[in-house]
Amino acid sequence: MKKILNSIIYLIVIVTVLSGCQQDEQKTNKAPKKATENKVSQKYDAKQDKEDEKSLEPYNGVIHHLFVHPNVPYPKRAFTGEQAKGYFDWMLTTHEFEAAIKELHKNNYILIDPHDAYDFSGDKVKKKELKLPKGKKPLILSIDDMNYYDYMRKNGNVNRLVLNENKEVISESTDDHGKTVKSSQEAIVPILNGYVKEHKDFSYKGAKGVVALTGYEGVLGYRTNELDSKDYEERKQDAKEIVKVMKRDGWQFGSHSYGHINFTNSSYNQIVQDTKRWKKEVEPIIGKTDLFIYPFGARVEIGSPAFKYLSEKEGFKLIASVGPQAYEQLTPHAVTQDRIAIDGLNLSKGKYKLKPYMDPDQVFNKEERKYFKGGSDSSGGQF
Repeated sequence: MKKILNSIIYLIVIVTVLSGCQQDEQKTNKAPKKATENKVSQKYDAKQDKEDEKSLEPYNGVIHHLFVHPNVPYPKRAFTGEQAKGYFDWMLTTHEFEAAIKELHKNNYILIDPHDAYDFSGDKVKKKELKLPKGKKPLILSIDDMNYYDYMRKNGNVNRLVLNENKEVISESTDDHGKTVKSSQEAIVPILNGYVKEHKDFSYKGAKGVVALTGYEGVLGYRTNELDSKDYEERKQDAKEIVKVMKRDGWQFGSHSYGHINFTNSSYNQIVQDTKRWKKEVEPIIGKTDLFIYPFGARVEIGSPAFKYLSEKEGFKLIASVGPQAYEQLTPHAVTQDRIAIDGLNLSKGKYKLKPYMDPDQVFNKEERKYFKGGSDSSGGQF
């Protein structure tokens, strides 16, 4: 009887301690500080993944690809500012992004790394055998322009990504009252990291998204384009630290061109010069990549000199544009895809594009979008 009583007391103590830890984490939005706890968690996840592999089934359909722009944590500023129309059409609020990934998860989509779907290592690009949990559909999620341009900082996006004391990526922003805010609840990277942590079946092997970066105003909120700045080396190193942690957490990086140029309307020489500059300034920060995302979705013809330059000379093996439905085409040197935008336009006027993935009405946030009163952009942001 005494042993039973002691066991009950022990269990009560353990439950109390664990409850306290959970409450602390909810208040601070931080992971446990002890490195040993994180290591145990990683070992458990790896073991669980190995067990899950036994129940995987081959997937033979199209590889789905959706994309977003950096989300908006301050919708009033975004939908009443100088680029309100662009924000209303092309952006999601933070709550809309959260609703979108919940819908995708509910509808059995699973995030994948493009390299798990395609083999880029040989003379010819080909599809790999992709085995997924039964009923799951593979999804590449890309995020365009996570550079946090000056216009974004003014109009309701975060300012940059930073690391917290636990070496986790969070965001830094300026709220509507001018106060600096560091948060794990405002930007796509920490939000998706947190969601996958809670819902591991939403990600295959821990994959998150593909971050497509330009270079003309730096990367991830760091002005690494200002090569002559006395702070250049520090900014570059800070950005590289963010990239390192993001790669650890399952993120991939790709080119979105240097100057966000329209490839359809650009000459071959303009494309070459733009790509060389991206390779010179951005690649040293994010590392080599074989992923390329057309700005504006403006593509060049398959087989054209520009396409051959991108795929054969510069080694981009996944080249993605924009379209109304899932599409992929394998060429000898690259796979091309059409991506579908999760944005204000498709959530309101182009719902048919998103209905295979989500209920647009469950994502579109009327309360946050009520601030928009119509109008047009006055200053041409890069969307």
